[in-house]
Amino acid sequence: MKLVRIAAFLAVCSCVSQLSAQSFSHDISLSGLGNGNPSKAFGLAADSASNRLFVAISGDFMGNNNVVAEIDTTTDSVLRTIPVGNYPEDIAFILDPVTGNATSGAVTNSTDGTVSVWNLASGVVTHTIQLPDPFGMGSCYPFGITAGGPGLWVTTLDGSGAVYGIDTNTMTLDPSAEFNTSWKSNGRPLDTGTQVIVPTTTYTNTWTGSSAELFGTGEAAMGSWSALMAEDDGNYIFPGGQDIVELPNGNFVVGCLSTNARLYVVTPIGEVLRTIRLSAGGGAHGLALSDDGSLLVACDLPTGTISFVDMLNFVELASFQSSSTGQGYQQPNDAVFCNGQVYVTCQGSEEVMVFNNLPTPTPEAGYAGDLAVDWNNSPSGHSSLGLTVTGPGIVALFVSFDDLGGSYSNVNLEIGPSPILAGWAPGSFGKSWIVPNGAPRGMNIFAQGVVDVLNQPQTTTPRVVILY
Repeated sequence: MKLVRIAAFLAVCSCVSQLSAQSFSHDISLSGLGNGNPSKAFGLAADSASNRLFVAISGDFMGNNNVVAEIDTTTDSVLRTIPVGNYPEDIAFILDPVTGNATSGAVTNSTDGTVSVWNLASGVVTHTIQLPDPFGMGSCYPFGITAGGPGLWVTTLDGSGAVYGIDTNTMTLDPSAEFNTSWKSNGRPLDTGTQVIVPTTTYTNTWTGSSAELFGTGEAAMGSWSALMAEDDGNYIFPGGQDIVELPNGNFVVGCLSTNARLYVVTPIGEVLRTIRLSAGGGAHGLALSDDGSLLVACDLPTGTISFVDMLNFVELASFQSSSTGQGYQQPNDAVFCNGQVYVTCQGSEEVMVFNNLPTPTPEAGYAGDLAVDWNNSPSGHSSLGLTVTGPGIVALFVSFDDLGGSYSNVNLEIGPSPILAGWAPGSFGKSWIVPNGAPRGMNIFAQGVVDVLNQPQTTTPRVVILY
């Protein structure tokens, strides 16, 4: 049977090369800011109502810095610095419950194990909240912070798994809001209003690898859940959950380190749906999503890669190597959208990168048919995987052990590069496999269907199944 090429998919792909050289604009120097130690930045947050950007100047491991820089995004100039604690990392805003406007900023101070809160109007720190140090290491190493719940949620890197709640009415810890991800190192959290989602890292007993996971806890009806995305052990490769953003449809995009240049799309109950394959890097340390949810920025700190992703079609539009862009910037950490531009902190440099003339996602090409997954993980080891594709006309099922993208009889698929035809039939085709006992935990298996094979073939949404 002869299959024809999908024109809409090719139209999206043809945009990549012409966009990639246009978006980097300039940088904002942070040199000399703070206490005299290196002015290297970590996280950042933007208040769109005032067009203000706040950047945590952390320093480096040779010397802590201790300020937050406030930047006017209409001129991209530094207005002032706000003294906070040592090695500030991530920033969140406290909102007025009536107007919804940001009134205060809060930053995690990793070395001190504290959270500093300052008044946005005056730039004066009003409160410093000390967090517990359960292992007596001098700090619980607070990392991520988000508004919601009791006021603020704060994640930790000390391995205790603790996520602390801060009551912003009293500016004190709220023990009733605290929860634990079970001895994990926690990434940047997200409060959706109904649950708190935390990307996590679990190191293996031999410290020769780790797993990238996602932990969710919320309302009683939803309960708590966890999802595995990748694991590597024995190779000194350390997959780890880092950041998460919420899409307009309620699903999430999760960024992880060392996940073979993949982002993961996950449902609110922890089902991993699909991957988004990036052209370079290992994954993502920081993510930013445009207000309309159509454009995503992913920063991969270890490899220096910054990617722009069309979230209407789940296709990378442009990819930058930060070290070969402009003056050469190291370790892109985090990103935000503000005032029509994208701002990226560089943890290994003393600048904030600025991107304008942003790529424009194309109209959604869409998918057809349906691909259902039946994954039964049995404690006895006899796990089974069932895949069923349904749709009009003749349908075909394809599987792969990678998501680089490939083609079969001139049909472009998002799995590959050499997709395997599992079978075909009129209207519906399903196949099941018994997963061997020795199959590696964290292994990603990819599938996609093609419907209306003989006439105008269209693909289903690609899916991923992760062995655990």
